[in-house]
Amino acid sequence: MHTLGCDGITICVACAGTPTTPTTPTFSPIGPLCQGATAPALPTMSNNGISGTWNPSNIDTSIPNSTTYTFTYRSGCYLPATLVIVVNAGPTLSVTESCSGGLGTGIINSTGTAGSGGTLTYTINGAPDPDGDATMLSNGTYTIVVTESPSGCTS
Repeated sequence: MHTLGCDGITICVACAGTPTTPTTPTFSPIGPLCQGATAPALPTMSNNGISGTWNPSNIDTSIPNSTTYTFTYRSGCYLPATLVIVVNAGPTLSVTESCSGGLGTGIINSTGTAGSGGTLTYTINGAPDPDGDATMLSNGTYTIVVTESPSGCTS
């Protein structure tokens, strides 16, 4: 099998056959993903049945960026394929608390910073909260989550 290019057109010529137009492997998009999230594995088989490998071989979500992954087919005559995967910076959350007033007077103050320039929403123990602040709290453990829209990334 030989791959020849002429005027930007690639054709495949089998040693005993007729020229054919190569197929491009197709893939479903991945992402965008959130910084620090568990990344899915890159598929080793395209949507149209072409097997191969990726370079780089794994998705790295440790830093926000946009990375191009290049698919190389294992055998046959195919055009190269790429996936661009975006990793969004997640929001940051700073929380202070005060219990100095005694039982039932606990205070939580939360400050979120958008990682990707989006809009922030808060929940305290799973319930929506307009600003992540709460007063008159009983003793206990509270879970505050800030979510950035439209990315859906959380902290």
